Amino acid sequence: MKCRQGGGNEVEEKSEKRVVTVTPLLIGTGQALVLSLLLSLVIVTTLFFTSVSEYYVAPFVQGAFGVCAFWAGLVTARRAGSRGLIYGLLAGLVFFLITSLGGYFLPEVSFPMTEWWKKLAYALVGGITGGVVGVAWKK
Repeated sequence: MKCRQGGGNEVEEKSEKRVVTVTPLLIGTGQALVLSLLLSLVIVTTLFFTSVSEYYVAPFVQGAFGVCAFWAGLVTARRAGSRGLIYGLLAGLVFFLITSLGGYFLPEVSFPMTEWWKKLAYALVGGITGGVVGVAWKK
């Protein structure tokens, strides 16, 4: 609300547009995809050159997925400057959709189909958390 000077005590309401811009979402999701590739290389290299059991592949991959979704939400919300919950949710959802589409075209499925619920949960929780943190640490 804004008060105008002169002519009485008229109160003028300024309506804010509730528009979600796509640019921060694209930048945040793009950075998360690059991060996921880097973390995948680290996981593969670690498993190949060390004696770490393959039993830990699923937790490593799920953890990396959550970290990447968090990063997508963080970067997106910081660039947007507000509405971290919405931007984080959208960033996590877009990250989930892109990685799921990419996984669809791979010749062999690495994880059972029931794992997509976990993947979606990690993406949404990571994205929302990153969005909230991103707004708290905005520039």
